[in-house]
Amino acid sequence: MAKSLTDEELTTHKDTIKADKKPDIDLVKLPSVNLPGYLQSTNEIIGTCVAQSSILPELSSSPKKQQFARIGMDTHEHKAGEVCAFCGSKITDERWIALGNHFNDEVKKLESRIELGIQLIEQEKVKLDSAKEADLHQYYGKYAVQIEALNTTLKLRKAEHKAYLNDLKKALEDKRNNLFVKNDPLNPETIVDFTAVQGDYTELITDNNKFSKDLESEQNKSRDALRYHEIQKKIDTFKFSDESALLVTLDTLNIAARDVLQKRQKELSDKQTERADLILQTKDEKKIAIKINDLLKNMGVTSFELELVNDEDENQKGQYQIKGHNGIVRPVTALSKGEKNIIAFLYFMLDLERADSQGKPRIVVLDDPMTSNDDTMQYIMINEIQKHYREVKSGNFFVLLTHNVHFYLNVRPNTGTKYKTKVGGENKEISFYEKYGIWHLFSDGKKSTIRAISKGKNDFKTSYETLWKELSFLFNATDATPDLMLGPSRKICETYMHFSKKGVDVFYVDNPSAKKLFDVNQHSIDDLEAEMNGKTKDQIKDILKELFTKNGAEDHFNSHWKENET
Repeated sequence: MAKSLTDEELTTHKDTIKADKKPDIDLVKLPSVNLPGYLQSTNEIIGTCVAQSSILPELSSSPKKQQFARIGMDTHEHKAGEVCAFCGSKITDERWIALGNHFNDEVKKLESRIELGIQLIEQEKVKLDSAKEADLHQYYGKYAVQIEALNTTLKLRKAEHKAYLNDLKKALEDKRNNLFVKNDPLNPETIVDFTAVQGDYTELITDNNKFSKDLESEQNKSRDALRYHEIQKKIDTFKFSDESALLVTLDTLNIAARDVLQKRQKELSDKQTERADLILQTKDEKKIAIKINDLLKNMGVTSFELELVNDEDENQKGQYQIKGHNGIVRPVTALSKGEKNIIAFLYFMLDLERADSQGKPRIVVLDDPMTSNDDTMQYIMINEIQKHYREVKSGNFFVLLTHNVHFYLNVRPNTGTKYKTKVGGENKEISFYEKYGIWHLFSDGKKSTIRAISKGKNDFKTSYETLWKELSFLFNATDATPDLMLGPSRKICETYMHFSKKGVDVFYVDNPSAKKLFDVNQHSIDDLEAEMNGKTKDQIKDILKELFTKNGAEDHFNSHWKENET
């Protein structure tokens, strides 16, 4: 695309073409100084006022004298007969005791805190000094302005932090010279930390390294940009923009004309559709046959179609015959069970559209309609069922029963969709689970327990997840015998072996008796009232957990058990 470039852009693109590949730059970690923490510690120290167990009048009035005496104590060895290095007088035992009482343990502790604080501040200043600025020679020329701005900001942040720390250090040094007076707390202005400049630094290095990695591509882009710049110069010379503006005007007129044509074509199509619908409404039986044939053809089923049988002599209506792809009528017995099921299902669903309930509530129940159907037929069923329950009117009911988790997951709406409704006269958004009632039926071998699925985390995900839900239910069900846990346990192990590509000999290598326990008890015809396996529920759970642990999947077991635990 032709485009003029500024002088700066021209220089950048030319430099890019000439550039040699540079080595990658390591990411730089800038220091993170806890200034609020240092401020708090400093204020605690300077606000501390230690008590003197003994006050020496000659020292109490002068902080400088106190500091002088303190340094003198640290200088001398505290031995008998020692002479003062300053005045040459003998230091008596009484003087040592008086000075020791004056500078007691509390004073020493405070002095230690001050020295430690100063030392830590100095260490932070050293870290600040070690924060390196970006070296222009390591980067490509296109980042020069960005580097200058980054280094300026980095210098400013370092200077601000060091000034802040120096203020804290000075306060500690002043306190060291005046230990027995409580100082007012410091309240400096808050300064900006290194977070933003760290982000800019990291972005600069990342962009520079990526540019280096894609240097050849970037050089090609620069060559293209320079070519487009030259093209734009030619375009400007020949006043190409005027011709382009005229072409845009003509295109606009053409689009408007096409819009009018499409509008007229749509009106014609709508009228034709309306006419066809009116004709079909007078021939309901034929309408259903046509719709069934259309649905099957749209899914690629062309081996047969329905044809309405007109038998005016016998006054028979609603009868159909099966016509093969070659036009020859086929007997119904030639259809598979799945083909018969899909025809019956589609006839039932389409017949619902014309059924007249005469204002009475209508209850539609589908009991496991997926039986004996392949993937293509299942897709048709899913679409028709979804279409029906979306159009269920208030006061009517639609109930779908299924053992097929895969079918349920595909036929249900998007669980993240929000539905608008009115509650107490106010508009409100409700979830999928609030709009549609979903229930899970558990059996312990004697009775079934019905549980509502009220939110996503309790909903089905896969058939494998369903096995864990069933196992957890049987473990916690009071009336369920331990034998009932063996079936889900065996299926869980088989599914895990299938997906982990582990053979039976590998999976059960440390516990071959577990496989026998799961298998034998699943093929017996013992009375459900009897507990023939000899294991308790807890023992079966422990055996299953040990199998997963030995196969390096303890976390897998724990997460599924915890998620489905009731």
